[in-house]
Amino acid sequence: MSYAGNFLKAAGYPCTILREVPVESYVSRRKASRSIQKGEFFWEGLILADTGLESGDILQVGDDKFLVHYVYAISGELAWNAVKTNVTLEVKRFVETVDDEGNFIQDWQTIASGITGFGEVVTAALRQADPGLLSSTKLILQIPKSYNVQQMDRVIVNGNYQVDSVDDILIQGVARLQLSEDLR
Repeated sequence: MSYAGNFLKAAGYPCTILREVPVESYVSRRKASRSIQKGEFFWEGLILADTGLESGDILQVGDDKFLVHYVYAISGELAWNAVKTNVTLEVKRFVETVDDEGNFIQDWQTIASGITGFGEVVTAALRQADPGLLSSTKLILQIPKSYNVQQMDRVIVNGNYQVDSVDDILIQGVARLQLSEDLR
């Protein structure tokens, strides 16, 4: 085992990668200082290589949860960059079905609930820094891409929002959603 691996086992924080079958490990963490993204919500650290940590995973350390952005090998272990999550949300999709008598039934069906992610309110400063924001965007969310959220879905987080844009290319395992007020 590498020096970093021995250090993590001896002095690292216990953590869990929240997957269908959770993975237990040890991690080091600190606020990001060398990355492009700095601030209260951006973190970095090391985790044991045998965990197979990937972009889009949710990493829980104590009561804190992190949405992993980037993972790369270093010193025989895995280095990671992540954003500390601050929202839990639900996603619904408008579905039209036909009942046994041939009647159309239109309803909002829950696609996923209890999704952990990172959200930020769109401000004038954010609009200046990100010219790609739609004029109607009120909230930006980052969630694991695995939930397959689509345009026109409804996101419930402190109210109802409509998904206007899904960027699932910028960060490999993360979907960045632009949300507007849902008036439907």
